[in-house]
Amino acid sequence: MDEVLSLMGKFEKEVFKEVLPYSTFLNGINREGNVGGFNYDNLFKSTNYEVPLNQSFIHFTTLQSLTSILNNGYFRFSEFNNFEDKDEIHYAKSVFDNDESLKANQQKIDDEKECCFAFSACIASEHTSKNTFMWANYANKGQGVCIQFKLNYNKTCHFLLGKMQYGKKELKPIIKLKELAQSFYNKNNDFRYSQFPLRILELLAFHKYEQYREESEVRMLFKVEKQKYEDHNHEAIYKDINQTYDVRYFFKTFLTERKSVLGIESIEIFNEYFEHYHTFEIEKITLGNNISDEQKHSIVQLLKLLKIKYQYNFDIFRLDKENEIIPMV
Repeated sequence: MDEVLSLMGKFEKEVFKEVLPYSTFLNGINREGNVGGFNYDNLFKSTNYEVPLNQSFIHFTTLQSLTSILNNGYFRFSEFNNFEDKDEIHYAKSVFDNDESLKANQQKIDDEKECCFAFSACIASEHTSKNTFMWANYANKGQGVCIQFKLNYNKTCHFLLGKMQYGKKELKPIIKLKELAQSFYNKNNDFRYSQFPLRILELLAFHKYEQYREESEVRMLFKVEKQKYEDHNHEAIYKDINQTYDVRYFFKTFLTERKSVLGIESIEIFNEYFEHYHTFEIEKITLGNNISDEQKHSIVQLLKLLKIKYQYNFDIFRLDKENEIIPMV
């Protein structure tokens, strides 16, 4: 046992920290062998994945989704099985598929997708707010909205925030991990982690095909463990029917002004929950340039009513036909 623990510490230093210099790997041993996973604190620090927390982000969506968010008091993180790209995680995992000592069982990866939740956004800037590709593909062809928000959190941040990497060229960190793990395996009595890609699942989740580069996605991700044939038992996780009529898990990320929607009566448990889970605070809503002037007027009136009703503090703008963002009075 002491020898195995020593090798785990050595592996962390010679493999993980060579790619993720500020990472901490939490080791474990079970009937499958050597296991474990990353602590999220500073995992992406000083890497191409790093995204500062103290800035604003934007999310493109439909008008119906916007009013649902404002009325219900939360955004939804989706389980990975709900994503349109069914190769999520598998794309980067494929780096290991030709190595028997490092590859992972595909079914085990698919099972883990029920435990992984993510939310897609972009870093807020004038350029991203006017991105015609995003408006066309994620905001109902300009008839939707762009929501700008910031993160509020206390002691810890219970999720991983990172910049998506696109295409084969940006798989270099994964390839380097593979090469280092192979070298370590050969030099240290065939030491390895069971189902190695599962141990670095969070890292694999930040890679997509080159065709998605235009999205410039920033991803917020976290895991909630459960057994394969059991339902999630978490205050903020629920099942719903998605747009393709499949039943999937979703995670509620509450708006800062609507924490009470969580529904926990104990003040102590309530406060503890929000010490570990962030909230979103909406700062700005921009209406798309394919919404008619008459519709914009009615929509703005509704948004103002919801703003008063729930004590939100956002401003309302519109994108015009010249792709300029203008305040709505």
